[in-house]
Amino acid sequence: MWWPTASTYIVADLHLGRAELLGTRGIALPAAMMGHVLASLARELLTRNARRLLVLGDLLHAPAGITPELVERVAAWRRDAPCEMLVVPGNHDRKIERVEREWGMTVTPPVWRDGPFEFAHAPDDLASERFGWCGHLHPAITMKAGPDAVKLRAFHISDRAGILPAVCPLASGGGIRGRGRTPEQVFAIAGDHVLEVRSPSRRSITPRTRA
Repeated sequence: MWWPTASTYIVADLHLGRAELLGTRGIALPAAMMGHVLASLARELLTRNARRLLVLGDLLHAPAGITPELVERVAAWRRDAPCEMLVVPGNHDRKIERVEREWGMTVTPPVWRDGPFEFAHAPDDLASERFGWCGHLHPAITMKAGPDAVKLRAFHISDRAGILPAVCPLASGGGIRGRGRTPEQVFAIAGDHVLEVRSPSRRSITPRTRA
């Protein structure tokens, strides 16, 4: 998500180290998977000339996944994307202090406020009257037409908060459920397009903007 007035690019749930952790358990995954995600993120930051990168929790997946190879790979990525980096800690960010200096980032308090917004990892942590942004739930929606179905990551927006999709390609996400009686919006990501889901119950979609 791009916040232009603050020159800040906002993401959630990268879960770095998840592939490494699965590798220790005998599940081999392509080494280039997360590298591709980081390279795409670096391009976005450079294209937009972003001043800051804000991560809404779960930058890491687990302490066991913080391998020397991962530390060096992300440090090299940071050299290619040298903007300020802030991390609102999430429930998976245990031992994040191990990489705070090497990755040139600042870990904020669990609830962080800037401008008109409040930022946290989980929706339940948002408590003020400000509009909040968070991650944690990995929102996704399944679009069905007869026997065919496709699962798409999505933004889930209510009148009080916006929940960002997970960046991590291994975080498949759960179904979106309404969080109140107020109107809510769902925007699914399909390649280079963002599609507003007009009626999640009917799975009807209308193209809105390019990502």
